[in-house]
Amino acid sequence: MRIATTVCASVALSVLASSALAQGLPRASATDKGSLIVFPKVEIQWVNFGSPTNPNWVITTDTFVDISNDYPGDVNVQMYFVNGDEAFEKRVCWPNNMYNRCHDDAECAREDPNDFCERTHLGWNWVDVKILLTAHQPTYWSAASGSNRVSPFTILDPASPPGRPCSPAAGHNAGTRCLRGFIIAFAVNDQGVPIRWNHLKGDAMIVHYEGPFGPGAESYNAYSFSALWGPDGSVNVEYPEFVANPDDEVTHVELLLDGVLYEAVPQYLLYDFYAEKSEVFSRRFDGKVSPVLEVWNELTLMPMDIDLRQETEGPTVTKATFTLWNENEVKFTGMDRCISCWDQEWLINYDAPNHFLYANLGTDKGKAQIDGLASQRCNDDGHDEDDPDDDIISVKSAMLGLARVHLLRGGAPAAAVQLSPWAGHAAHNLVGVGAEASSIKIDVTSRPPPEVATESEDLRTGSLEKMTPRNIR
Repeated sequence: MRIATTVCASVALSVLASSALAQGLPRASATDKGSLIVFPKVEIQWVNFGSPTNPNWVITTDTFVDISNDYPGDVNVQMYFVNGDEAFEKRVCWPNNMYNRCHDDAECAREDPNDFCERTHLGWNWVDVKILLTAHQPTYWSAASGSNRVSPFTILDPASPPGRPCSPAAGHNAGTRCLRGFIIAFAVNDQGVPIRWNHLKGDAMIVHYEGPFGPGAESYNAYSFSALWGPDGSVNVEYPEFVANPDDEVTHVELLLDGVLYEAVPQYLLYDFYAEKSEVFSRRFDGKVSPVLEVWNELTLMPMDIDLRQETEGPTVTKATFTLWNENEVKFTGMDRCISCWDQEWLINYDAPNHFLYANLGTDKGKAQIDGLASQRCNDDGHDEDDPDDDIISVKSAMLGLARVHLLRGGAPAAAVQLSPWAGHAAHNLVGVGAEASSIKIDVTSRPPPEVATESEDLRTGSLEKMTPRNIR
């Protein structure tokens, strides 16, 4: 397996490119087909239905990933499964003293009786998987179990107990464990070179079997980026080395999402929302009595400057800046959040000033513009504070996003959410505005894949990559 260490890296844009993008070049969407598709959220959750000494980890949430080839011809699809959370490089006391290293549970309990010693975890790592879609073929797989053609998402953190403790946020039962992240998929030829094939379509369904959200499900469409060159199956002229040097083992390639090679990423995201902890859905307009239904929102954001090479440049860090308006056209600013590679969080847990809260917004409905900007606030000194080459500098980066809304029956406070039933939930893509360039950097191996797998060969393919040991605190 090839080992590398970072998935998200910045790309510099020239003034000329930036001004050109402002003139309305093609932009990706979640309603069209494309040559490259992005699933911004994949999540698995487990709950222990056994005991601490005899655990029985049961999947309570799984994600089913669907991809279709809408064309009367075969195509290879190169995919990257990416762990959205950072690494635990050492065993740490969780959840209250997570910066303390430990050897066993007793060591953690001496400082806090609620802490236990959590195992090490891979983080911001990826595995690549290639599949063949035949003419007009749809396919799907479970993130938790994979299929006879696709590795499970759990290959990103393959140890016991499964996943890692879910962040101590609303909606997670105590002891729930999570594995989460995203998937990028794009059409390639037999040598792994990106090709134009604007016939790929994707969607995902997140299924909740048990726990506070189950039984139930929500689904969303993958974002699609059309290739903007040549006929179907063609390689872009930006990749001439694959014609001139077909024997090269590995070549680095940038998939430019710039409105010229592929459709561009939105310049900023538009998020229409119901205010956090609003009870707007408790008021029935027919006059009948309704239970109290409180709104809880979760937001997923991912910068689209991504480095999937073995020799990488470190994770992309950007500042998500939020500009909000309420129903009375009152504008709210001064709210931001540092995003390292990928971020998923409940809005109630955002730092102050949290304008998403009903108590602060002042109306049931609001809208937000979300932009990824460079900011000293999000810079990091890396592991060696005296080494400027180790510094991680935040950059301006275009993003994709997904929103999920939940209705909580009874309006229980955060500490008691796990004891209160959820009345329903739904997910939707964030709307894009404008266009901005991003870059996905990959290694391409020109060696052709094996022609046929024998009965003894595992059809699951992939190479595990892990992140640079530069921890972003």
